[in-house]
Amino acid sequence: MADDDIDDVLPPVEALLDNELAQMNEDEWVLLKNELQEYLHRIERSEYPAYESADIIGWLDDNGEIFDRFYQHLRSTKPELLLRWKDRALDLNEMNDTEFIRTWAAFRETQKAPR
Repeated sequence: MADDDIDDVLPPVEALLDNELAQMNEDEWVLLKNELQEYLHRIERSEYPAYESADIIGWLDDNGEIFDRFYQHLRSTKPELLLRWKDRALDLNEMNDTEFIRTWAAFRETQKAPR
């Protein structure tokens, strides 16, 4: 599947956080990526027994390459969406997290090889 397939599963985003985006350096982008991956790992570990281990290495082995495509596409096309999801994922209100989780799950499904 092409990276452009992610556009089919993205929610609409208003132009937000322009100032924060303009000030982000590469280290902050790496930290953001790591925080989002760790968040998804925690969610999946709590819902699926395959990720019972607290070790994120297994999750990255299974999902890292796909997440990289997901993240890089968003960083170049809708970085404000990444920031919004980070804020919502870290606010401890699970009701705010569904957009990120569903978008990631939908994208991951588009990337699976046909059987």
